[in-house]
Amino acid sequence: MQSVAADAYRGQRLRLSVDLRCRDADCGTVWMRVDGRERMGLAFDNMLSRTTDGPLTGDRDWTRRSVVLDVPDAADSLHYGLFLKGYGQVWARRVRLDGVGPEIPVTGEPRTPPRCDKGQLAAAPTNLDFREA
Repeated sequence: MQSVAADAYRGQRLRLSVDLRCRDADCGTVWMRVDGRERMGLAFDNMLSRTTDGPLTGDRDWTRRSVVLDVPDAADSLHYGLFLKGYGQVWARRVRLDGVGPEIPVTGEPRTPPRCDKGQLAAAPTNLDFREA
């Protein structure tokens, strides 16, 4: 998981794209959340509710997955990452966070969970291959 300030992304539609591979996986996926200063979860997608192009299960070779969310003017931070639910193994490569046009549909839904304190955030993504420093 990583968290970055939303300053450079406000007013944009962002796509988090990742190649995933899994072995004996119950559920492997990527996720992204947009938080506001006063409200956590302005937008969120973890692919779990999708009927197509959703989480990977079992044994799968490299498969591209994407999450697309709007970053409203009220956004304060972006949070994104990879997770494995249950058992197995999941790998990620070719992680990208890019602005896209309105012709690319949003994959997540607006949300209204409670407020969250975020502390100091990085201004931009770093270490997108998630290797140890």
